Order: sequence, then C-alpha cells, then structure tokens
Amino acid sequence: MRCFSLKSSTSIHSPTSPPPNNNNNNNNNSSSSATATPRTVNLTREYTLAVQTNSYTELWSTIHHHEQQQQQQEDQTLMIDKVLHPNRDSIEEALRAVPRGNLTHHLVSTYFHGSERTSRLCLLLHDSVAAARLLYSPLSDLLDLLPSSSADVSQAQCDWAFDVLTGFDGADNPFQGSVDGFADTRHCFAELNRRLDRRRLRCLLFRRREELEAAAKGTYVLHNELDTIDRLVARLRATVEGDKVLVKTGLRWGRDRCSVREVVRHLRRTHMGVQEQMRDLEEHVCLCFATVNRARSQLLLELLRLYPNRHSKG
Repeated sequence: MRCFSLKSSTSIHSPTSPPPNNNNNNNNNSSSSATATPRTVNLTREYTLAVQTNSYTELWSTIHHHEQQQQQQEDQTLMIDKVLHPNRDSIEEALRAVPRGNLTHHLVSTYFHGSERTSRLCLLLHDSVAAARLLYSPLSDLLDLLPSSSADVSQAQCDWAFDVLTGFDGADNPFQGSVDGFADTRHCFAELNRRLDRRRLRCLLFRRREELEAAAKGTYVLHNELDTIDRLVARLRATVEGDKVLVKTGLRWGRDRCSVREVVRHLRRTHMGVQEQMRDLEEHVCLCFATVNRARSQLLLELLRLYPNRHSKG
C-alpha cells in the first residue's frame, strides 16, 4: 500500500474536557467492505475507554496550550512530538524486531504510519477550529452588546455592526478545504482493514494472527472516528458558509439599519448552534488523538510481547 507516507514524530503523552457527544457511529460490526473487523469491536466501549483515560485529559490541555501559543507559529513537527504516543523512535525500534520481508510487517508498519498521518491531519483541523473561533469572536461581542430589540439600536451601533459584518464577510471559511487528506486517509484505512482481515484469516501462526488482529482493531476504530469527524467538518463548513451568504446578502444594502438589524436577528438564531458544532468537532478531534495513541500503544505492547527476545537483542 502506498496510501500513507511516514513523516516525523518523537515523544509524548496524550488529552480533555467534557466527554464528546457519542456520535461515534456505532456498532457497524458488519463485514462491509469498508469496515471488516476482527471479532466484534464495540465502538461505544472503545469510545468510553479513550475518553476516560488520563491521556485524553492531557491531550486536551496540550492542544489548547498550543492554541494559546499559536501566535508563535509553533512548528507542527514539534507539536506532533507532544501529542503522538508512542513516538516514532519507539515504533521503529519495535518494528526492527518483526521479521522483515513478509506482508505482516508491511501491514503493521503501514498502520503505524497511517495513524501518525491521522494525528497530523487532526492537528491541522484543530487549528481550523481555533481560526473559526477567532472569526466568530467579533460577532459574539456584537451579539452580546447589541440590544436585542431593533427599536433600541442606534445608528452608531448599526455602523459598528456593519463594520463587524464586513470583516466577517471578507474572511475565508476556515473549514474550506480543511479536510483535504481526510478522504484519502479514510480510504487507505478501509483498504488496510480489508487487507489485514484477509491476512488474518489466512494466517496459520497464532502469534502473527494476534499481531494482525491488534492492528485491524485499531484500523477499524480509527476509520469510524474519521467518518464522524468528516461529517462534523462538512456540517460546520456548510453552517459557516450559510452565515457568510446571509451576511453578504445583508451588506448589499449598505448601512441601512433595517437590513443590518435583520442580519443580526438571523445570526442570533444560529450563533449558539455554530458554537456547539465547534465544540463537538474539537472534542472529537481530541478523541481521535486519544484513540490513535491508545491503538498505537496496544499494538506496540503486542509486538513487544510477541518478539521479546528479538527486541532485547536489538
């Protein structure tokens, strides 16, 4: 498989906040082409385990500290070192103990590389959420301070609202193109899952079968989490775009008080919804970090258990 390419990584702990909404789509335990899986994976249980780990709380703190320090343009490679666990060095050391030249080594290695790529994409997506919050911040101030009764809005307040709306209209949608790479990653995980499943069924060695099963389980859970994130991003992108269309339409009337008040009235109705959508996406991105780390840790432990002598000699 050539879906995933290995990039850099290094060390870590993992994330949290209030637990995400349980959108984690569910016990798709069928062996459909995209989600064939070893045994039956209970996605609700996997979700709960990921959220309840200390790593989820630690990751939440780490990525929000990154958001606060974003003005310094922290290099993504340095950030991935903080959120990806186990780090690449540990993974590569464990893989050296696995006999090379067989499909099992290739599939397990591909899973590790794909999970690292997933974390990088999630980090970019978290930055998109931060950009969206920045975009909506002046609107939030406007809605908080502007009188809810249109009769009480002065011309000066109307001019202020017009300027805020103009700024919002001129900014890009932070979620436009923010999932570029997610579709390819989901496709690669689906294909990898099929190959792992076929390999597992054909495998005669019990120990190698356990190794494949650990990788297949992690692949299945990650594929479903990426599905959820993809839907949340699509919904947010459409919501932001809808707000931008509304604002652009209202601005065509200039500083007319009636049109500005009407735009603000509509934005009041949608504002809480977009904030909730951003929270949902942010929580699922953090959950994806935790899921990646949990799956990587489990597979690494499985490799160390299956090849202890080779590892100690290495």
